[in-house]
Amino acid sequence: YSCFRSGVEMQQISSSGYGEMDLTQANGSSYNQLNFQLQVQVAFQNPGDITTWAALIFQTPAAPGVPGGYIFTLSPDGHWELQYVVSYQTIPIVAQGSMSLGLHQIMTMKVIVLNGELYAYINDQQVTAQADTLGTVPSDVGLIVERQNAAPSSLVQYSNFELDKAD
Repeated sequence: YSCFRSGVEMQQISSSGYGEMDLTQANGSSYNQLNFQLQVQVAFQNPGDITTWAALIFQTPAAPGVPGGYIFTLSPDGHWELQYVVSYQTIPIVAQGSMSLGLHQIMTMKVIVLNGELYAYINDQQVTAQADTLGTVPSDVGLIVERQNAAPSSLVQYSNFELDKAD
């Protein structure tokens, strides 16, 4: 499956809610939660605001409408986290780290889920791998803007959004 979308700008406008956009189908078909690749290019409109994070959200567990899945986040200074959504109130960090982004104006975030393993990349460099134990009911993927401890966030521009079947 493939889906492309360019020039989407998002921001968190409230301290009690995130800026979020969900995609439930790509080209009229639900995506395969066991084998898929999700990628997007991210440009922070205020790179000095390291409290604003770009994020990918993907995969919901077995029951539709039940919270769950993973959130892969990135800040302008290269800090990243992989969060596991247990419930709306419980979202532990299962992996985190930092990498030098150099002078990149646009970063690429990518997640590959393949045969029970989850791999996360920034600028084509793998940053973490995780056993993926979530359900298999096709659900949604999406984009989020998060800001730590304040609102509104700086703008984040997402472009070249791709959702493909992983081989």
